[in-house]
Amino acid sequence: MRKFLLAFAIGSMFITACAGSNPEDAKTHSAAVGNPAAEQILREDRNVDIFMFGGIVYQNAEQVDWVRELQLTPGQQVGEIKKRYRDGDKFENEMSTRLPEGTKIYAPKEKNGALLLVETNGQPIKYLGLIEG
Repeated sequence: MRKFLLAFAIGSMFITACAGSNPEDAKTHSAAVGNPAAEQILREDRNVDIFMFGGIVYQNAEQVDWVRELQLTPGQQVGEIKKRYRDGDKFENEMSTRLPEGTKIYAPKEKNGALLLVETNGQPIKYLGLIEG
């Protein structure tokens, strides 16, 4: 029991030290935790290939080694791109930076985490959901 209390006390001190003495620091830190927002991603790279579906931003993952190696087959259609993003727009569901309106979004038949597929020119393209945690 004493070891538990000691570990709890040390953990509490560590958390308090990490949060800082300024309550505003803790607010800023907690606001930064969570799934990345499209606007945040676009600030870092204006040419990024993303779309939003179900409140999650998906990024083209064709250059990610482990994703590229996956053999995925388009399954059920779950949505489609309804709007292209333009500077100043509020990024919303079924909006894309590059995919044209009408592009179909599919869940892969092989369940493999936060991956969705779109088909362009008859070829499936893998998009990875940007999920923190």
